[in-house]
Amino acid sequence: MFIDVSNSLQALPDGINRCDALKRFHLVGQNGEVWQGARAFLRLWRALPGWRWLGYIGAVPPLPWLMEVAYRLILLLRPKLARFFGKGGKV
Repeated sequence: MFIDVSNSLQALPDGINRCDALKRFHLVGQNGEVWQGARAFLRLWRALPGWRWLGYIGAVPPLPWLMEVAYRLILLLRPKLARFFGKGGKV
């Protein structure tokens, strides 16, 4: 199930606040366990048939750590990327 965290009327699962959810990708397992960032992507990929291989390969150390570093860099660049792609290539 996907939740639109930008909708303030939408209830969020326990352990996730709206501010954090808007900043980073979060995934909640059926047992209520919460993953975020690169580890959440790895977990999601392992659950998707065509992506399982990537989830398992990405879980091999030190790849989760490297993926988290890359994810954080992308988060820093995200506003500039949004402006670049949202305005026809003008930064």
